[in-house]
Parts: sequence; structure tokens; C-alpha cells
Amino acid sequence: MAQKKAVHFLAIMLVAFALPTSLYGARGETTATKTLPVERSSVSVPRSKPTPAALPNVRQNPTQGIATNRKPVIVAEGDSISKYWGGNYTGIFKRSRPDIEFHGLAKGGSTIKSITARRDAVMALNPHVVSVFVGANDLGKYDDPSKFANALFAYAEPLKAAGIKVVFATNLARNVPTSPAFNFKHNRNRKEVSRLLRQAVGTKIDAVVDFAADPTMGTDAATGNRTLFSDGLHPTDSTHGVGEGGQRKLARIYTPVMNAVIDNLP
Repeated sequence: MAQKKAVHFLAIMLVAFALPTSLYGARGETTATKTLPVERSSVSVPRSKPTPAALPNVRQNPTQGIATNRKPVIVAEGDSISKYWGGNYTGIFKRSRPDIEFHGLAKGGSTIKSITARRDAVMALNPHVVSVFVGANDLGKYDDPSKFANALFAYAEPLKAAGIKVVFATNLARNVPTSPAFNFKHNRNRKEVSRLLRQAVGTKIDAVVDFAADPTMGTDAATGNRTLFSDGLHPTDSTHGVGEGGQRKLARIYTPVMNAVIDNLP
């Protein structure tokens, strides 16, 4: 009997010595995972490297903008396509925004040189936003389209420096029967200038009204549609009995871009 008790006691001791290795080891692992809460700012979370942005409109140098403690003042510059009146895209836009002060300063025959000469008059109005649509009369004169784009950016520089938001529009096609060579250079150049304008959003300018990208108004073939263009250059201002005229279609492209800029002023 004494021998059996001794064997039984020895078995109990062996089990007791075996327990810490499994039970206490498990407790050790459990305790390690139940740490006290720490402040979020003290935790370093590994982050993967961001993928470089593929879009050109990363805002590296956006215009700060002028605080709207008064009615937003908007100026539209350009040539005859943008000339302000009720049936023009600028006039259509103005009717949709009775809360703004709108100045249509575009004049027929204008070029980048002539709108630059009028820039002081634009700045004298203390605008919050200036939109510019120009090129129908002079883009076809440039052998290097980047020089035209640089002239546009030079126009924008003093406006941005004054805190004014600058919006440029990409060019429509041109198909005037009496000037085929000019048409060819214009249509070739507008593709590169459009690319440069899109790329400049957020740095040299604040937004683009991308007429050239529109599948209805922006194609080279669109100028041959007399319900959209009256003469291969000027968008129509009436329906011509089929749908809506070219100017109203331009308004549909122009309006959301301008609304976004105006509604996000400081």
C-alpha cells in the first residue's frame, strides 16, 4: 500500500511540473496581446507608397481665391463665340445664376494678344473668377502650339497673383470654307493646346471648360453640322428645328464647371 501511494504521489508531481510549460506559456501569450490602450498618435502604422497620380490636375498651386463677402463677380473674356448676349452660352449661364455679378467682355475678332491688352480692365472689376475662351482667330497662326498655350498662361499669371480664379476653355474645331490651310493648322494645334490646358489645372490655371472633349461639340466633324455651327466656326444660337443649338450645348458644358468654381470660393 505504501508503495502504491508513493507511485501515485510521484505521478501527481510529474503532472504539476508539466503544467507551467503549457498552461502558463499560454497565459503568457494571452497577456502579451492584451496590452493597455495607447494614444492613436503614438502608434506608427506602416503605409504603402502611394501610386503616382495619373491625372494632371493635382493641385500643386491652386489660387487661394478672394473671400466672397460680397456677391461673386464673374468675367467672361474671349472672341465672338463668347460675346455676351441672351442666346450665347455666357448669357444662358448668367440667367441660371441670378446670385452673381456677371460681366461679358468678349469681343468679335479677339486674339490672345487683344484680350491681354484688355486685362487691366478685367482686373479693375475686382472679379472672383475669370473665364477665357479664345483661339478661333489666331490659334491657326502658330507653328508651335505650345507658344499659344504659354501666352494663355502668361495672361493668367497676374490674375492668379491677385487671387482671382482662372478658367480656360479648350478650342472647338474650325472649318471655314474660305481658309482651308488655316483650318488645318487650327485643328492640329487645338489638340496639343487642349492637352496642355488640362495638364495645367491646379498649377497655372484653376479649371478647364473642356469643349474639345465633348462628343457632340468637340469633334472636327461637328463643324459640318449646321444645326450646331452656322458657318463652320460659330455655334448656332437657335434649334434650327432639330434639338438645341450649339450655344446651348456649350452652356451645358460651361455651367457645371463654373458652378463648381464659384460655389467653392473661400
